[in-house]
Amino acid sequence: MSVLMNRVFALALATMVATPATATTPAPAAAAGTSLHDRVIARVNYIGEADLAEQLKAVRALLAEEEAQARPDADDRAQLQVLLTVVLSDMDDNQGALAVLDQGIAQLQAAGLGDSPRVVEMLMNKATVVGDMGRRDEADVLLHQVLDIQSKRFGPDSVDVGTTMCLIAFNANRQGRLAYAIEQARRGLVLMKPDDKNRMAWMSYHTVLFDALSQSGRVEEALVLAREVQALTEQYLQPDHIGAAVALANLSAALNDAGRFAEGEQIARRAVDQEARFRGKASTRFATDLRNLAKSLSGQGHLAEAEALVMASEQVFADLGAAAPPKLPATLLVDAAVLARLRGDNATADARVAQALAFLAHPRKGDEFILARAWGQRALGSLIAGHPAEGLPAIQTALTGMGELPLVHPVHLDVVMLQGLLLARTGQAAQGLAQTLPAARAMETVLTANTTARSELINLAPAYAHNFERFAAIALAAGDTEAAFRAAQFANMSALAVTNSAVAARAAASDPAVAALARGVQDMIARRAGLDRERSFALGKSPAEVARIDALLATLDRDLAAGTTALNAQFPNYQTLSRPAPISLHDAMAALSADQALLIPLAVDDGFLSIIVTRQGLEWQQSRVIPAAVTALVGTLRAAVEPGRGGAGGFPADQAWQLYAALVPPALRAALAHKRDLVLFGGGPVATIPLGMLLTARPPVPVLKPAALRNAAWLIRDHSVAVVATLDHPAGTTRIAAATPSFAGIGAPTLAPAAAVTNGGVHLLRGGIADLSALRQLPSLPGAAAELRAISTALHAEKSLLLLGDDASESRVRTADLSQYRVLAFATHGLVGGISAIGEPALVLTPPAMATAQDDGILTASEAATLRLDADWVILSACDSAGATDGATPTYSGLARAFFQAGSKSLLVSMWPVRDDIAARLTVATVTAGQRMSKARALQAAALAVLRDARVRNAADPANWAPFTLLER
Repeated sequence: MSVLMNRVFALALATMVATPATATTPAPAAAAGTSLHDRVIARVNYIGEADLAEQLKAVRALLAEEEAQARPDADDRAQLQVLLTVVLSDMDDNQGALAVLDQGIAQLQAAGLGDSPRVVEMLMNKATVVGDMGRRDEADVLLHQVLDIQSKRFGPDSVDVGTTMCLIAFNANRQGRLAYAIEQARRGLVLMKPDDKNRMAWMSYHTVLFDALSQSGRVEEALVLAREVQALTEQYLQPDHIGAAVALANLSAALNDAGRFAEGEQIARRAVDQEARFRGKASTRFATDLRNLAKSLSGQGHLAEAEALVMASEQVFADLGAAAPPKLPATLLVDAAVLARLRGDNATADARVAQALAFLAHPRKGDEFILARAWGQRALGSLIAGHPAEGLPAIQTALTGMGELPLVHPVHLDVVMLQGLLLARTGQAAQGLAQTLPAARAMETVLTANTTARSELINLAPAYAHNFERFAAIALAAGDTEAAFRAAQFANMSALAVTNSAVAARAAASDPAVAALARGVQDMIARRAGLDRERSFALGKSPAEVARIDALLATLDRDLAAGTTALNAQFPNYQTLSRPAPISLHDAMAALSADQALLIPLAVDDGFLSIIVTRQGLEWQQSRVIPAAVTALVGTLRAAVEPGRGGAGGFPADQAWQLYAALVPPALRAALAHKRDLVLFGGGPVATIPLGMLLTARPPVPVLKPAALRNAAWLIRDHSVAVVATLDHPAGTTRIAAATPSFAGIGAPTLAPAAAVTNGGVHLLRGGIADLSALRQLPSLPGAAAELRAISTALHAEKSLLLLGDDASESRVRTADLSQYRVLAFATHGLVGGISAIGEPALVLTPPAMATAQDDGILTASEAATLRLDADWVILSACDSAGATDGATPTYSGLARAFFQAGSKSLLVSMWPVRDDIAARLTVATVTAGQRMSKARALQAAALAVLRDARVRNAADPANWAPFTLLER
C-alpha cells in the first residue's frame, strides 16, 4: 500500500503502526563507496528527521543525482518521487506533491510500466492528495483505476483489491456516500484475509466501516464493530501501543452514540492519556479524543467540563492555522455552540456558529453533515431570539445539504423538525405539520419495528425525544391534539417504558411456560447489559477480568440466541407487545378518575410546553421559559436539598415558584384547581425533583428562612403526585392489594459502627460512595432495622421475612424466594450510577469475608433485574434510588428500571440521601396509609405529617419531607 496513504489516512494504518513520539532513529549515513541505489533504499526506509525542510533537501538531492545518471533506475526514481510526495504533503504543499506524482506517473508510463506496482502506488498517493484538496470525485476515479489494474494483475478476490476497496470506502465517507462506503468496506475487509503481514492494516481499516456506520446512525452495528476491533488490539498489540489508543477512542465514540456515557468516559480517558504520550497534546488525534471525552461528560450532565474540553480541542486546530482541515474545527465549534445553548448562553452559541460557518465558507463534498448542523444551529439561534422568520433561509440551506443521510438520522431529523417549528412560529403551522409528518412517522416506524433490537430501541428513543417534542408543539399549533398527544408519548419512551412494556408482554402470555421463557430471555438481556458494562470498566485494569467476562458473554450470547428463537416460535407476538404502544387521547381521558389530572411537560427550544389531560379534555400552553432556564431552576432546587448545602441561607422559594409557573402556566391552573391527584408523565429535568416541593403561589420574599417553610404554599398541600412511564393503564390510584399482605424487609447491613463515623447530634444519611474499597467504612444504619420491623408491624403481615445485619447479604437475597411477598423494602445505603467503580446504581448489603462474583456486598441494578418478584410495591429507602444507570440526570432508570423488570408494580424511590430517622417515618406512614387510600395519597399524607411536625428538627425543609417519589408501572 502507498506510503502517503499510510501517512494521511487519519484513522487507518498510519495511526496503528506509528512509533511513539519519543522514539529516535539515526539519520542514514553514506559510507564510502556506497552505491546510489543503496543510498536511495536507506533514505526510503528512513523518514526520521523532525525538520521537514531537512528531509526535503535530502530527498531532492538524491532525486537530482538519480536524474543525472545516464540511465536512471526507474524504480529508484519512482521511490524517491513517492518519498518526496510524502514530505511535501507533510508540509501541506499538496500542489507540489501533485506535480511530482504526475511527473512520476508519466515517466513510468513512457517506460512501459503503466501497470507496475510503483504506478499503482503513485495513483493511490495521487488519490489521497486530490482527496485532501477537496477533489474527492477525482480521487474516486483514480482509486477505481487502481482497482482495475489490481483486479487484472492479481484477480478480483486478491488482498490488494480488498485494500483498495477499503480506500474507496474511506474516500466515499468523505464524499458523504455512506451506504456505498459501508458496502465497499465490508467487501474489502473480507478480501484482505488478515495474516501476520497485513493484520494491523486490516484492523485499522475497520475504522472506515465504523465511521460510515456511525455517520449513518447505525448505532448498534458500530458499537459491535468497535468492540470487535478493540478486542483484536488487545490480542495483537501491546497495551501501550498507539493502535490500542485508536481502538479505545472508537469504542468510546460508539458507547457515546449508544447513550452509555459513563462507560464512554472511562474509555475516553484512557485514549486521551495514550494519545498524549504518543503524539503530545498538540496533535489532531489528541484533540479528537478530547471531543469524545467531552461528549461522555455532557451526556452525564457535566456541561461546564465538557464545554471546556471542546474549546481546548478547538484550540489545537486554531494553533495549526491553515494546516487544519476546516471541517474539524467547524465541528468542534458547533459542538461548543450546542453546549453553550444548553446553559442558556445563546450569544456565545451564535458567535461560535458564525466561526464554524466561516471555516466552511468553501465547503467540500462530504462536509454536508457538519454544514447541516451549523446552519441548523444558526436557525435555532434565530428561533430562540424570537425571530423565527430569519431562521427559515438558514434551515433551508441545511436541508439542501443532507446528502445521503437517511431521514431517521438524528441530524436529518433535527433539520426537518426545526424547519416545521419555524414555520409554525411564523403562522404556517399547517404547512409545518405537513412537512414534518413523514419524519414523525419514520421515527415511529423505527421505534415500533420488530426488527429494531431492544438495546437499540433504548438508545434511539432519547435521540429522537426532542424531535418528538418539537412535532408535538407543531401539531398543537396546527390544532391536531391527537397527533400531539401521540408524539408526547413517543417523546417519553424511556428505558423504563421499554422495560415495563416487555414485562407487560410476558404477562400477556397465556401459557405459564411461555411467560417463564419470556422472563428468561429478559433476564439474559439484563444480565448481558450488566456484563457488557462491567467489561467497559475492566478494560485496561484487569486483562484476566476482561477474559472472564468475555467467556461469560460468549456463553450468554449462545443461550440468548437459543432462548430468543424459542420465544419467537412459541410467542410470535412477543416482539410487538414488548414495544411501548401509544394510546389515543380518548382512551387516556377515559382512564383518568374525576380527581386526576395528567401533566406532560415538553422541552421545546423556544419555551417550555405543558399539556394537561383530564376527563374533560386536553389543554396546553407554552411558557416563554426556555429549557435551559428550567434546567437551571431544577439545579438550584436540587442543590438546596442536597446534604451539606449549609441551609443557613434559607430555601430558594422564588425558584420553586418560577418552576411551577413554567410547568403550569396561568391558562392551565384552572384545570388543576379541583384535581386532588397529579400524574406526571415524562418531564426531563423536571422529573428529577419531587413536584410536591414546588410553590403554587409567589412567595413574599425570594428566599424563605426555615421558620417560614412550614406555612409555604407547597404543591404537596393540594395534590398527591405519582410518576408513570407509560399511559396504557390508570395510574396513581392503586392501593396495597391485600388487607394482610406478606412482607420482606432487607437492610441495616453490618458495616462500620455508627458512632465511629458520626458526630454527636448529627443525623445519619443513607448516602452513596464512589469507591467500593470504602464499602466497609460506610456507617451502619440503626434506624433501618427499626424501619423494616415497623413496616412489617404496620402491614399486620401474616407472612414476613426480615434479612437484617449479617443476614442482609447478597447471597441471602439471591437465594430467598421473594416472589411470595407483596411488599418488599430495602433500607440501606445506595451507590449512585456513573460515579461508583461499578458504573451502575446498586444497593449496599453486608460485605462477605471474601468477595466472589456471586456475593461482593452490593446488589447492582443489573443483578436486581434478575430477581423473581411479584410485588405490589417495592420500597427503596436508600440514597438516590431513582437515579439513572449512567450517572446522568436521574430519569427513573437504574434501580427503578431493574425492580420493574424483576416484577414490581409500584416503587417508592428516594431522590437524594435521606435522613435515617425521617426515612423510617415516611416509609412506615406511607405503607400504613396505603392500605386505606391510594399509594399516591398515602405518600402525600406521610410527607405532610412530617412537614407539620414541630417536634422534628428542620421538618419543614423539603430536604426532609420531600425525598420520596412514587413510580407506577
